[in-house]
Amino acid sequence: MSPSKLPKGPLAGTHGVTERRRRGGDEALRLSEERFALAMQGANDGLWDRNFETDEVYYSPRWKNMLGYADDEVEHTLAAFERLVHPGDRARRLEAINAYFSGAAERYEIELRMRHKHGHYVTVLARATAARDADGRVVRMVGTHVDVSEQKRSSQRRAAQYAATRVLAEATTLKETVPKFLKVICDAAEWDLGCALVADPDGTQLRGFTLWRSLSVPAGDWEGGLRTRSYAPGQGLAGRVWATGKPEWIVHADQSADFPPEARAGGMNSVCVAPLVVGHRNVAVLEFYSRDIRPRDDDWFTMLASVNVQVEQSLRRRQMERDLEQAERKYHDIVEQALHGIYQTTPDGRIVSANLALARTLGYDNPDEILNFDGPFAERLYVDPGRRGEFKQQIEVHGSVRGFEARMRRKDGAVIWVSIDARTVKDERGDVKYYEGSLIDITDRKDAEQMKSDFVSFATHQLRTPLAGIKWLLELAQAPDLPEESASYILDARASADRLIRLVNDLLDVSRLEGGRLATSPQPTDLAAMSTEVINELMPLAREKNQSLVMEPPASLPAVLVDPKLGREVVLNLISNALRYTPAGGAVTVQMHSTNGAVEWAVRDTGIGIPAAAQSRLFEKFFRADNAAIVHTEGTGLGLYLVRLVLERSGGRVWCESKEGAGSIFRFTLPLAK
Repeated sequence: MSPSKLPKGPLAGTHGVTERRRRGGDEALRLSEERFALAMQGANDGLWDRNFETDEVYYSPRWKNMLGYADDEVEHTLAAFERLVHPGDRARRLEAINAYFSGAAERYEIELRMRHKHGHYVTVLARATAARDADGRVVRMVGTHVDVSEQKRSSQRRAAQYAATRVLAEATTLKETVPKFLKVICDAAEWDLGCALVADPDGTQLRGFTLWRSLSVPAGDWEGGLRTRSYAPGQGLAGRVWATGKPEWIVHADQSADFPPEARAGGMNSVCVAPLVVGHRNVAVLEFYSRDIRPRDDDWFTMLASVNVQVEQSLRRRQMERDLEQAERKYHDIVEQALHGIYQTTPDGRIVSANLALARTLGYDNPDEILNFDGPFAERLYVDPGRRGEFKQQIEVHGSVRGFEARMRRKDGAVIWVSIDARTVKDERGDVKYYEGSLIDITDRKDAEQMKSDFVSFATHQLRTPLAGIKWLLELAQAPDLPEESASYILDARASADRLIRLVNDLLDVSRLEGGRLATSPQPTDLAAMSTEVINELMPLAREKNQSLVMEPPASLPAVLVDPKLGREVVLNLISNALRYTPAGGAVTVQMHSTNGAVEWAVRDTGIGIPAAAQSRLFEKFFRADNAAIVHTEGTGLGLYLVRLVLERSGGRVWCESKEGAGSIFRFTLPLAK
């Protein structure tokens, strides 16, 4: 129906409009008819009009244009409309019209797919209003079509991305994720078929992995061909996307030789192909097929790229979770099967974690007996209550302890010796959460050491008297009139006797310290003043070798808690060692400062240094580094061991930093006096 034959007015052709009135040329009606005609022809929305009494239909030029047609390319018939509606929407459109006509629906509004002149479908939002006669019969419908294709595509992209995100929240591995991922995207974006091809681990072939088919697509032998395809890099459409990492879109199957023939056999006409990238590697290719001709949509590629990022992040997160779970299982297995006791304890002594070895070391059948103990279990373990306090003091100052020895009481009351290694674990605010570490039963070793110590103590006591007598006799024998050669022999004998006496005294001190029999009197001590006294005492030795011996005085230094006599022996031992193993013309510098509830003292030298292999044993009894034994042959290997014993008994620790040939730094800490 042309505009000249257009039914006049919105209600033209209905009952009540008489021939006399039409011929009368009512001016108001004429103006209304003209406005309606202009609106139908000039509106941006596609307008349509159907007269049910005359079966006349009209489509505006814009209605035709949004489908790619010129005004004269679509006839004004209902049949023309029916041909353009997507076959899948025809029944649904009739249901909507019937519901509106019967009054079941308040209005007629529906999305329809209309075939474009170029073969693809345009999504339109159809709305209409009906005019009824006095009996309620519909005699005319006037409506609009609005092109909502872009809104539809945007909605599909959002739905696909949302669906993919939900799947990825439960993603585990790539091969478990891809089938679910493919299905939800195809469902949400109304693709008819989805295929995934996965790359071999060696990267030589891309193979069909999984396929999803809409229920509206008939099954056929072509499916097997799609599933079993394989491509070399660059071969075919999928192989090319795999090799280049660039997505592709074929709008018309008939216009590309690369369109998979198996999909063509299944009735597919368009395909979108995109890579799936994980860890900078194209691990799979996804294909999305449509039976309808589907125009290229670059925003779809953008959405897929965004989802790909989510896939990669999700898989990486899941892999990290699996690695963490595996590490936790491995850690749990190691802890449970360890021969040494492993534990976690709060600062107040409550055990929060323990393995079976710890429970059995302490005489319990299982860790639950320890974990369920009411109160600070660690406190009651110590035979000597003060040792728990010393442990806490050391770990609070240094953050860790190694080789901390203490006596503990087993469940049956038996006393054992243990060695503890532990460290502090803190929360994000820096507060202590717990201590964790290991505990070893060293009772057998301590018993053997006690036997050795008892023997050394007995032997040294027995040696002291005869050595004193030998020294006294040698002093008597050193007469002024002795021949020079005899006098030299006596001097050498006296020096050897003095060395033996020092060795015996050192052994006695070690024995007393190890056995806890050496009386100590810890008191607030000025470490800087003590160091100055020792430096003044040793200055003549430094001048003999033309060495620089200085102390960098601290601005202010709080007092430390140590037995002054034993503390002086520590400082004397370390500075004299530095002078002894520093060549003539070298430098020895003493420094100290307060840190974390303690004072850190250090002596730095430019001496021979200590081989890396020897540094871990420096503070063992009787140990001497090979290069030290060459420079100074008369050492006993007890000095640094005594230093360590004194400092550990005082709540401090000692360590060394050195490079052979480049000097050494010996450091120790002592707790502040409170």
